[in-house]
Parts: sequence; C-alpha cells; structure tokens
Amino acid sequence: TDQSQGAGGAVRGGVGAGSGVAGRTVDEQHLASLELEVRFLRGKNRQLRARTVMQRFMHVQAQQKSAAAIKEQDELRLRCDELEEALEDRSHTISLLQAECGKLRLGAAASASRAGGGPGPGEVPQ
Repeated sequence: TDQSQGAGGAVRGGVGAGSGVAGRTVDEQHLASLELEVRFLRGKNRQLRARTVMQRFMHVQAQQKSAAAIKEQDELRLRCDELEEALEDRSHTISLLQAECGKLRLGAAASASRAGGGPGPGEVPQ
C-alpha cells in the first residue's frame, strides 16, 4: 500500500482509509469524528433534560391531583359527619315529638272518657 506523510506528519490512507473522506489526515478525521460524537451527545443530553423536565412536571402534577383528591375526600368526610349529626338531632327531635304526641293522645282520651261520649283510649278524636 502507498502511504505518504501529510503536513502534520499524519499518515494518509492508513487508519481511517476507506472512510469516504478524501484528502483528510488521520488527525482531521479523528477530530471530525470527535466533533460528531460531541454533537450526538449534546443532542442526547437535550433529550435527557427534556425527558427529566417532563417527568418532573408529571410527578408534580400527580402530587397536586393526589393532594386535591385527599382534600376533597376530607371535605366529604366532614360533610358526612355534619349530616350524620344533623340526622341524629332530627331523630332525637322526632322521638321527643312522638312521645309528646303520645302523652297528648292519652290525656285527650282520658279527659274524653271522663266527660263521657268521647273516644276511648287508642281511638283517634275527630
């Protein structure tokens, strides 16, 4: 093989021969190869940064949704507790009113039987 010395003392046609880059020294080819690799790695870094930013955004968004769901769940539990308390209060009021109605019915029946001709116990006055 014919190998001649280039200007920088690098060999032409030796290492890197057949790479399709005519007239370049091995150092120039190596430099061009390294520059290509640097551009490739910078592109990969941009992709990784973009992916990292997107994953961070999605993580924050998921945390916000989770926090909102927890807050809504807590509010619903509080509302349920308030409604159950109101229901218990109303049930107690209904029981008191039913007891009062029962006393009034008994009192009305007793006074009607004393007066004569009125409805007896357990009968509804008209």
